[in-house]
Formats: sequence, C-alpha cells, structure tokens
Amino acid sequence: MNVDCFYCLRYFLMFIIFLNMILGLTMLTGSLWAFLHGARMGNVFADTEGFNYVLYFLMALGAVKFLLGFLGCCSVNKKNSRMLATFFALMLTVFLGQIAAGVWLYIDEDQVTDRAKDSLAKFIEIDYGTPEYLRKTTALDFMQSKFKCCGSNGPNDWQVSAFNGGNGTLGGEEYLVPASCCISNETDVCEVARRVPTVILEGSVYQEGCVQMLLQQIFDYGAIIWGVIGGVILIELFVMTSTIILCRSKNVRYKL
Repeated sequence: MNVDCFYCLRYFLMFIIFLNMILGLTMLTGSLWAFLHGARMGNVFADTEGFNYVLYFLMALGAVKFLLGFLGCCSVNKKNSRMLATFFALMLTVFLGQIAAGVWLYIDEDQVTDRAKDSLAKFIEIDYGTPEYLRKTTALDFMQSKFKCCGSNGPNDWQVSAFNGGNGTLGGEEYLVPASCCISNETDVCEVARRVPTVILEGSVYQEGCVQMLLQQIFDYGAIIWGVIGGVILIELFVMTSTIILCRSKNVRYKL
C-alpha cells in the first residue's frame, strides 16, 4: 500500500471508529435511562421475563462499543500492529455476539411474544389501577390510545380484571374497559361504549390486542430497522477489513 492510500484509509477508519464509538455511547445512555426511569410503554413490559436482560445486553454492548472505539482510535493513531490485532479480535468477538443474539431473537420470537402477552394479561387481571401500579397503569393507557388497541389479546381481557371487581361482570351482562380503549374521544359516547356487553359491538372500542399492534408497528418500520441493522453490520465489516489491511501494511510499525 502506498503512503497516500495508507493515510487516506487510516484517517477515514478513525472517523468511522469514532462514529461507532458515539453509537455505543448513545446505546449505553439510552438503555441506562430506560432501565432507571423507564419509557412510557417500557413500563408495561418491565416485569416480562427477559425484558431487563435485553436492557442489560444493550448497556453492555454500548459500553463495549464505546471502549472498543477508544482502543481502535488509539491503535490506528499509533500505527501499532499489536494493538490493531487486539482491536480486530475484540471487534470480531462483538460482531459474532451480535449475530448470535439476532439469531436467538429470531428463533425465539414466538416465545418472546407469548411472554409479553402473558405478562400484560396478568397485569390487567390483577394490578391495573391499584395505587402501587399507577405508573404502569398510565403507561398502559398511553399504549392503548397510541396504538388503538385494548387489552393484551383484546378487550375480553378486561372481563376478568380487578378493574371490574375481580368477578368479570357488571350486572351479569357487561363489563368495563378503560376509557383509553374507546374509539370515540367524546366523553359521553365513551362512557356508554366502555360498558362492553358480552358480545362486543364493533366501532365502540378497539378490538386488537396491544402486543399484536405493537409488533405490527415494528413490522411497519421493518425496512428502516433492517436498513439500520444492515448499515451497522457493513460499518463493522469495513472496520474489521480495514484494520487487517492496516495491520499488514508496511507503514505500520510494531511498537510495545
């Protein structure tokens, strides 16, 4: 590699590594904030098995990316072949770990969905509206209004809810759903609509379950999500390939 190409690749690689470092810092702070404070909808699934593990994984991945970025910039700047080789090995390990996590999530997708549905249904049945769960109650109301959904699997989830006194009926003929399930924003119309008869009238309350609607929203933005994931993979492949090229270049000197 001639000197001009070497320095061009070197500085461009440092720029890309710096961007990856910023991405890691953003991922770390975002997941840490979600863990400590919780997003509105994140509160709803906070008790779901595996939810916190996802946040732990994102925090760890963000921290590793940030530290790797620092190591990468130092390695490229110092033109140290040993540091470059170490950086490459760590980048490859992280890359393979991300691929493994993605494969696991794809294979376990149905189980993850079922866990989320069961967790939300249990919350609706036992804890919705209780003083100790007001924050989570507000989060669920926000989700139902935002995604135009009702309950975990549908409005029938509210029939056995503590929201209805735990017996699932009002006068034996109907049961209440929260106002956030109403299609109409008019208070009087909503008060009538939320007293759901055993046979639900379409056009009065939302019919779809919230977990399914949330997944649908993710699928609707699937192209953007896959585009971002693909971009991150290409960047990491470029970084690893460029690191190997620099490491084998005659312009890189071995130095302890």
